[in-house]
Amino acid sequence: SSGINAEWPLRPGDLQDEMTFTESVIDDQPKNYQVWHHRRCIIEMKGDPSGELELTEYTLSSDAKNYHAWDHRQWVRVVRKQADVSCVIFTFFSFLCIISVLEDHV
Repeated sequence: SSGINAEWPLRPGDLQDEMTFTESVIDDQPKNYQVWHHRRCIIEMKGDPSGELELTEYTLSSDAKNYHAWDHRQWVRVVRKQADVSCVIFTFFSFLCIISVLEDHV
């Protein structure tokens, strides 16, 4: 059964293979908590949640009451927002550094 935690260690292969595998399990068993958790772990290793909102939209189009898909969707939105905030902070810091360098040369 894919619902048993012991069956979800990272399998040999690259992370994209694992993403493809979990997507096929989600397509077959969309309310399986373990597969959503495993997918989250893979995304955390990859550091790239792109495509996850589309996956949850597809899953929720079949069953709008799928709590696991909603939970995953909310997690992805938080992760993406944190990345956006980090980018803004880095850009602002870079801007301040450039201004400081320019002021030294005036």
